[in-house]
Formats: sequence, C-alpha cells, structure tokens
Amino acid sequence: LKARIRNENEAKAKLEAKVAQRTLELQKSQEEALQARDEAESANRAKSRFLASVTHEIRTPMNGIIGMNHMLMQADLKPELKQYAKTVSRSAESMLDLINDILDISKLESGKFGLERKSFNLLELIEEVAEAFSLEAQEKKLDFKCLPQPGLPYNVIGDPLRVKQAIVNLVGNAIKFTSEGSVSIDLR
Repeated sequence: LKARIRNENEAKAKLEAKVAQRTLELQKSQEEALQARDEAESANRAKSRFLASVTHEIRTPMNGIIGMNHMLMQADLKPELKQYAKTVSRSAESMLDLINDILDISKLESGKFGLERKSFNLLELIEEVAEAFSLEAQEKKLDFKCLPQPGLPYNVIGDPLRVKQAIVNLVGNAIKFTSEGSVSIDLR
C-alpha cells in the first residue's frame, strides 16, 4: 500500500511539474505575442508618420509644377504645345490625387479620415476624367465617349475627390481591360 501511495504521489508530482512547466511556456508565449503586437503597432504608426511627412514634402514641388504649368497654358502657345501643356496639367493633377490618396491612407489608419460635403458640378468632373483618358483610349484605338443625359441635375453635394477617385478607377480599368470596341461614361 505504501508503495502504491508513493507511486501515486510521484505521478501526481510529475503531472504537477508538467502542468507548471506548460503554464510557464504559455505565459511566455503570451508575453511574446503581446510584445510582437506592440512592435507591429509601433512600426505601423512610424509608417503612417513617414507617409504623411513624405507626401506633404512631395506636395509642395507638385503644386509648383501645377502652378508653373498653369502660367504656361496662359501664354500664347501653338495648339499642339497647348495640348501638351494640358496633358502635363492632367498628369500633375493625377499625381497630386495619388499623393492625396496616400495621405488619406495615413488618415484612415489614424482614425482621422472623413468625407467632404460640398457642392460641385458632376458633369464637369466627369468631363475632366474623360478628357484625361481620351489620349489613352485613342492610343488603344477605342471609341471613347462621355454620354450625359440632358436635364439631369449635375450640381450635387458630396465629396468630389472621392467621386473622382471612383470614376477614375472605373474608367481606367475599363480602358485597360478593353482591347477593342468602345468605352463610355453614361450619366443617367
């Protein structure tokens, strides 16, 4: 009987030692996971600060390019050169939009993102997007049209930058993935 009790006590002690060791291992794993999470969050905050800083730094020269090109477009240029200047303007505006997108990502990650609510002319915005893609469509030999329905209320309230982003993405993908035929922006 004594031998049996001793064996049971030894088995119990071994089991308790295993449980204690496993508990320590689990605590260590949990501490490592928490530390890894903290390090990842810290790296993400550093990335967001970097993106915000860099995009602000890029905005200044980009605004300079846009401003100088605007002055150039006011000059008495040959039609061909004026068209080149317009293309530079559209490209610079698109680059500025991309920079703003990067800033938006930083704002989203920091919880500071919001939609604008202001009046804008949807038809003008659509025509601006169509003009920006017309050359790309011509190069692919696609028939590209903007088909606004007459009589629609084009003065709307919303976030023109977000609307433009959505339309640019849709039209850009339509042209990119259309090898022949046509692409149109239908407003109804």
